[in-house]
Amino acid sequence: MIPLLFMLSTGYADEFQEALDTARQAILDEDYAKATEILNSAETIAPTSSEILTPSQIAQIWYLHGVLNYRQGKEPLDEWRQTLIIHLGHQWDNELLDDESARDAYIALQTEVQNRPIVSLRIPEKYGQAQLYVDGFLRAPADFAYK
Repeated sequence: MIPLLFMLSTGYADEFQEALDTARQAILDEDYAKATEILNSAETIAPTSSEILTPSQIAQIWYLHGVLNYRQGKEPLDEWRQTLIIHLGHQWDNELLDDESARDAYIALQTEVQNRPIVSLRIPEKYGQAQLYVDGFLRAPADFAYK
C-alpha cells in the first residue's frame, strides 16, 4: 500500500497512467481487490495532480470500475455512463471484457450520452486571465457542452 500511495502522491500524469495500467493488469489477473484499491487511490489523488489529466485518463477510472463491477456480477451501467460523459470517444476494451451483451450495453450508453442536449456554458466574454476547463477541455466564450 505504501509504494502505491507514494507513486500516486507525486501526481504526475505519466505516474497516474502507470496506476491505471497496473489496475488494468490486476483486472486481467482477476485480482479484483488490488484493482479496486489502486482505482480508489487514483480517484482520491487525481484532483491534487500537478499536471492536468486528460479526459481519457479520468474516464479510464470509471471504465475500469464498471469492468470490475461486471466481472463481479454487479451493475456497471452507472460507471460506464460516467466514463462516456467524461470522454465520449472512450473505446471498449475487448481484452478486459470480451462479452457481446456488455459491449452492446456500452454502445447503447454511448448513443444515449451523444444524444443528450447541448447547453451553453455561459462563459462571459471577459474573464481575465483565468483558464476555464469543463470536462477536461479548455473552454472559451460561446462554447457548449453535453448536459
